Amino acid sequence: MSQPLALVFLTTATASPWSVPRDFVTSSFHIVQLVGAGGNGATGTSGTTSTAGGGGGGGGYGQLTYSSGSITPGTTTMALAVPSGGVATPLGAVWEATSSATTGSYAAGSGANASAGTAGAAGFAGAVNGSPTIVYTVVASSGGVGGTGGGSNTLGGAGGGAAGGATARGGNGGSPASTGGCGGGGANSANAGGNSATSSGTAGGNGSSGTGGTGGATAAAGTGNSGGGGGTGGAASTGGAGGAGHDFDGTHGLGGGGGGSGGKTTTGAITYVNGNGGNYGGGGGGTGCQRTAATSITSGLGAAGLIVVQYEFVWRPMATSDITIPSDVASEMIPYWVV
Repeated sequence: MSQPLALVFLTTATASPWSVPRDFVTSSFHIVQLVGAGGNGATGTSGTTSTAGGGGGGGGYGQLTYSSGSITPGTTTMALAVPSGGVATPLGAVWEATSSATTGSYAAGSGANASAGTAGAAGFAGAVNGSPTIVYTVVASSGGVGGTGGGSNTLGGAGGGAAGGATARGGNGGSPASTGGCGGGGANSANAGGNSATSSGTAGGNGSSGTGGTGGATAAAGTGNSGGGGGTGGAASTGGAGGAGHDFDGTHGLGGGGGGSGGKTTTGAITYVNGNGGNYGGGGGGTGCQRTAATSITSGLGAAGLIVVQYEFVWRPMATSDITIPSDVASEMIPYWVV
């Protein structure tokens, strides 16, 4: 008979190692999900040959299903690493070690930061490195590549790549062909953000949940784990944030890519806001061209990674000494169980 299932969310605030709980049941229901972090979108350059910023890469994904190896509840500890978003040298989400370079571990890669005219690379799909002590089977996908900026005072900002998932890789960020900003990719769907062909911002890619945000001067955020919309070209342009999905529970999921801001080819004050990547693993959007250096730019930030641990747990009776029963109701009490 199956026991109840528990979910544990390990974030950047979690210290390594993680102690296996005493009520842990080692079985086929023990699954670990790794989500790499997203990369930052680029701010680009300004001037007569200004270069639009690329979108940050989305985090890779790995689903690890327990296969073999000794796990002793209440005793075994598991080394791990949960990456922050936007790290210059991307670090993956790691299980059974604290670095993806350490053999005997599992890891899902983080997306890379973008630069002016260059897309952020996608985080690699979850994979095994060497021969870990605890063995899992792996289902994995890569994150989405950020969109490419570039141009010579001609293009909007690129969209960020999305996080991969159990069904599909993350969608790529859109790449501009005009001054409109591009939408971010959708998570776990391979749906890319729209590529701009005019000054209008494009929609974000649909993820496995929700819909991509629409483009506009203030573009909409993606819903579910879908990408944010791109900002319209002009003096004030805002890319929409990537959606923060509910793939694991009501507050934790896969992130869509952030939308890029539009560009402005003529002189004058500029205010740009680039869409952040959604939690978890979404890449940030890039900045459009700036004939005059922008008065204010808010960068599109990559979202942090995540590790989700699922396991069966044993229902344990509460000790009699821990129960206080008022005398006037004791005769009507029915025995019960707590964790």
